Amino acid sequence: MPQGKNAQLEVFRTKVRFLLDHYAEKMKIFVTENKTMGMTPDGIRKMRLDPKSKWAQERETLIKNIKREVAGLINVIHITAYTKGLK
Repeated sequence: MPQGKNAQLEVFRTKVRFLLDHYAEKMKIFVTENKTMGMTPDGIRKMRLDPKSKWAQERETLIKNIKREVAGLINVIHITAYTKGLK
């Protein structure tokens, strides 16, 4: 087992952490906006669970972006393994 952290994996973790943090901040803004417009917590909860809502679109975008990052990591590992061999 090699010593130290894998640089490619650290980049991946950083990107995914950024995506999740960004999503969380957007959701906080949505909740705050809806509360200031007078929505009840039940109304906000129903809107969050609605598959056609803005929240669902944001969640699908997050999932798509994370899948893109996973595919990129797999590609980098595959290319590295092909060109340099597995270590």
